[in-house]
Amino acid sequence: MFVFSVQFSTMTSDDTSTNEHPHRAADADHAGQTADSGTDRRNYLRLLGGGAAIAGLAATGTTTSAQTVNGGSGEASSTSRYVAALVAGPPPQSEGASGTIGIQRRVVKYVVGTTNRPVLADGDGPSLDSRVADCVDSDPIRIESDGTVSVTFSVGDDCVQTLSLVVYELSDAGFALSLSDGVLLDSDTGTFESGDHSLTAVLRGERVVPGLETVESDDEFEATVERLTAAIDEGPFTLVTTVDHAQSAADEGLDLRPTTLLVFGNPAVGTGLMQEAQTVGIDLPQKLLVWEDAVGAVHVGYNRPNYLATRHGITGQAETLDQIAQALAGLATGGSA
Repeated sequence: MFVFSVQFSTMTSDDTSTNEHPHRAADADHAGQTADSGTDRRNYLRLLGGGAAIAGLAATGTTTSAQTVNGGSGEASSTSRYVAALVAGPPPQSEGASGTIGIQRRVVKYVVGTTNRPVLADGDGPSLDSRVADCVDSDPIRIESDGTVSVTFSVGDDCVQTLSLVVYELSDAGFALSLSDGVLLDSDTGTFESGDHSLTAVLRGERVVPGLETVESDDEFEATVERLTAAIDEGPFTLVTTVDHAQSAADEGLDLRPTTLLVFGNPAVGTGLMQEAQTVGIDLPQKLLVWEDAVGAVHVGYNRPNYLATRHGITGQAETLDQIAQALAGLATGGSA
């Protein structure tokens, strides 16, 4: 398997060249990993945009000086590091029961950064499968100042391609780092037909739940549940049931912070998905989960439609999936569904 490794080197502020670093690719097996880490990664959002080191990337592709991309000094700094990559197929961590990361010939684009420098180096994957390369044309991965990671790409005619945007935090162990040293921060996945598309992920501190989209509500918990219930009733949906998990816990003498699940759907839409893959019925009707965290913030979460389509092998439903995604986002954020 391809080792996606990173080399960090200190440079003077006048030296903006990274081309002197050798490019090399190696084959190796990667160890498994867990998705949870004790590191407080909320610092990512606070620290993005500061000054840090210049980096060279040990892989075939174009490297970009952090000074050239971001400006500022090239002073050395010991910081948390991450790699974001657009890869063919599902997120590498989800492959196989062992959790082994396998990205051989799957990397389309990558970007390497730190908490202080969002972009240290970026480029194309060094050994992308020619079948993927013929179908996918990607812009560089972008790291925004608010911690959003995004990539825009096009899929060629007569092509159907599953792609994932993955973000890993890299450990501090060793000079040359690889994804086997990393912890998955976030991912976004979809199966795409010909046309222009995008994927978005974030650098965030909470544990990653693959395929789950979350937004923070501006309202208190009960007001959020009431707002969502009213929006579902007013829209082209049927509210199937409401599950008050906290009340169920209380009935058993147990404590649980406010947690309510709204189950709803539109059979005219969901049936088409089940006609292609009946197994998606395990994830339908649609759901919105509302919960209050330990510091009192209220969150709304829902399954990303493209994630469910990839999970169940649904293709040819891009327009329907986009409509569902827009409806869910509208409900969760308080916009029109």
